[in-house]
Amino acid sequence: MRGNEGKAVTGDTAILDAVREHAPIGIATLDTDGRYLDVNPAFCRILSAVPHQLVGRRFGEFTHPDDLPRDAAMLAELAVGDMPEYQVHKRYLDTGGETVWARVTVSPLREDAGDAKFVAQIEDITALRRTKDLLEKRDLFDPLTGLPSRIPLVESLNRAIADHHSRRDNVAVAFLDVDEFNVINDSLGHEHGDTLLAVLAQRLQHALRPGDLVARLGGDEFVIVLNKIRNKKTATSAVSALTEAIQTPITMAGHTLVPSASVGVVLSTGKETADQLIRDADTAMFSAKESGR
Repeated sequence: MRGNEGKAVTGDTAILDAVREHAPIGIATLDTDGRYLDVNPAFCRILSAVPHQLVGRRFGEFTHPDDLPRDAAMLAELAVGDMPEYQVHKRYLDTGGETVWARVTVSPLREDAGDAKFVAQIEDITALRRTKDLLEKRDLFDPLTGLPSRIPLVESLNRAIADHHSRRDNVAVAFLDVDEFNVINDSLGHEHGDTLLAVLAQRLQHALRPGDLVARLGGDEFVIVLNKIRNKKTATSAVSALTEAIQTPITMAGHTLVPSASVGVVLSTGKETADQLIRDADTAMFSAKESGR
């Protein structure tokens, strides 16, 4: 019976070794100091390493510094039995110094596992993370012009409104719409229309005063947050600098264009929300357009 049991254990060990060796995710065992005792080929691939570069070294040497305090604290809690296991999304630094995102699950091992006290399963999620970051960036920034989109615009404007409560100056919002943009788009083509918008976005950025913000809401609509506005005259002066910057001639598809824009400006009373100010500036812009731009 003992001989049969011995063979069963040996067979099970061989199966486990094969699974570890051919597993598609990284597997590593660690001691109580967080030192790697054993690593599988998948984990080596994740860190662009070979086994001797990892075995005997602490996990913290390959962990992003910003993630290390959290990881060390969770491993300590696991060691004293305060949690059965833990899973985190973390950043490794591979042997070339590149950041690798991973989903890591760490569990304790049996008491009879020798020096190995923990087993970590490491799944490379770098591609998924990059896709997520790209989608989030698209939500925050206009991909054509690189300008902030509506979400950061509203956040910035709400902060400006709150900041100006305790100051003597004010905040204003300018809503800018490019004149005859549909004609340009239809006659020259969407590609040239996009080029024009990108050029105008750059001109607006360069003409901004320090502390002001320009965002693109979509189409040919731009919104500018004007800080430290003393009165209507100050706001008019700031907007005039922006419209003058726009009106520099540009040659496209063999045509010389002189862009212009209709602008509506609203001064905050401190009682409106960001959305209300943007809406009122939009209304003022339409009024300006109807009355001759």
